[in-house]
Amino acid sequence: MLAARSSVVAKSHVVAAICQDVGPEKLRGFVQKPLSRIKIATHHGCHFNHLTHIIDPEGKLGPWDNPTLMDEMLEALGATMVDYDEKYLCCRYAISLADATPAEKLDMQKFKSLITAGADYLCVAFPSCYLQLEGVQRTFKKDPGWNGIFQCSISQNFLRLN
Repeated sequence: MLAARSSVVAKSHVVAAICQDVGPEKLRGFVQKPLSRIKIATHHGCHFNHLTHIIDPEGKLGPWDNPTLMDEMLEALGATMVDYDEKYLCCRYAISLADATPAEKLDMQKFKSLITAGADYLCVAFPSCYLQLEGVQRTFKKDPGWNGIFQCSISQNFLRLN
């Protein structure tokens, strides 16, 4: 039989944990293969933009209406950050579960903005965002002029430290 434990385990997203526990300056010291020559845009997701009272109740991690955590971490890894117009819009994952068409149209605008801004990669923080945005790209790969944007999750970039 398992004994009940009275300890409390703190929960944190990988981005928040690395930002708080390591920080960009210390992270730079770990980099052996910088992400140089790579232009990355970020999609923090509505989890960072709207759920501040859950993720960061004390407000220690910065402005939640304009999150820059992933940008700071990726710059520390040597990437060139790309800003784009639809950066802070939700990926519409929940909407797509009911009706994919409106979500696809809005997400397509996000990708057009990314291409116009010159991004090579889109780095996302949450798996649901990754699935939604990658699904939209698969739908539009049928179009002859569509080249798409490579996607990665923030945790994939930290695997490159060694």
